[in-house]
Amino acid sequence: ADTGRPLALIDGGWVTEKRTAAVSGVTLRHVPGSVGTLGIIGAGLQGNRHLEVALEVHPEIEHVRVFDHREAHGHALLAQAGERVGTVVHSALEATQDADLVISSISRRMDPRLDGSNTAPDALILPVDYDDTFGPDVVREAAFFAVDDRGQYDSVLHRAFQGYRDPDGELAQLVSGVMTVPDHGRRVFTNMGLAMEDVALGALILERATATGAGTTITFP
Repeated sequence: ADTGRPLALIDGGWVTEKRTAAVSGVTLRHVPGSVGTLGIIGAGLQGNRHLEVALEVHPEIEHVRVFDHREAHGHALLAQAGERVGTVVHSALEATQDADLVISSISRRMDPRLDGSNTAPDALILPVDYDDTFGPDVVREAAFFAVDDRGQYDSVLHRAFQGYRDPDGELAQLVSGVMTVPDHGRRVFTNMGLAMEDVALGALILERATATGAGTTITFP
């Protein structure tokens, strides 16, 4: 920070892959409620990473439903669910039915989008894919709606989140104890991803690599 010189070269793709799910894990740890049924929409890279995090934070999960246009990817994801009941369903709507936790991570906007009304009454909804899966009704009817950074959220309103209501707060306010999340009603957290999250994880990787002697030592010019 004093000189601007690089300290390390770290695979940014891997860092982003891990930190995206890690931020969702932080959310899961701070939002009250247990999870019996998990619904996952999108069985790609983030779907898999989020399953890992969800099972770590909520080992009480009994049923995992997954929807992906590539059915084989859904079955591959469920292979990580252990002895839990796993079901590959044929629509996103089936994946969210009565789910206590819903995680969406698709790469192309769904049409029509979901409103979350068929989830469990006190469900937590984590749209990792911005507004590609869930339309504005999901937050209009939610008991609580938060984002990870209001400034970043506001900066994309010209092209995304049309019709969404104003967020009730930010994730940092929840973590710091400034804000509390209601126990009841649907809660929606849209964590868009922040560069500082990559920096934080990158610093941890560097610290552990230095301590264990991992990696290759190079000299920057």
